[in-house]
Amino acid sequence: MGEKLERDTDIRFPEGNFLTAEFGTLSGRSEDTFELRYIDDGGNWMVEIHDSPQKGIGTFSAFHIMSNTFADLFSPFPHFVRTYDDLIFRRQPSVAVRKMNKRLHDFAEGCK
Repeated sequence: MGEKLERDTDIRFPEGNFLTAEFGTLSGRSEDTFELRYIDDGGNWMVEIHDSPQKGIGTFSAFHIMSNTFADLFSPFPHFVRTYDDLIFRRQPSVAVRKMNKRLHDFAEGCK
C-alpha cells in the first residue's frame, strides 16, 4: 500500500523475509512486555523492559505487525498500536499507521 493506504502496484515483495500488517483484534498475552524509552541526561537512548499492565487481559483492537508467515511478533519489537475501535473515541487508521511508522523508526534507531 502507498502512503494513502491505497494499492500501489509498483511495490514488490523481495525474496526472503518481510513483515505483514493488519487491523484486527489482539488478545492480551501473559508474556507481553512494554518498553519505556527515554533519553538520559547524557543524550543516550535508554530502554527499560517492563511487564505489560494489561498482562493477560482480554482482547483489544489494534493495527498489528506479523511475520511473513502471519505469526505474531513480540516485544521488544513494536508489534502493535491500539486503535480503540471498541471505545467511543477511535484512532483513525492513518493515525495508527503513522504512529506505528514512528515506533518502527525509533526502534531501528535504537538498534544502531
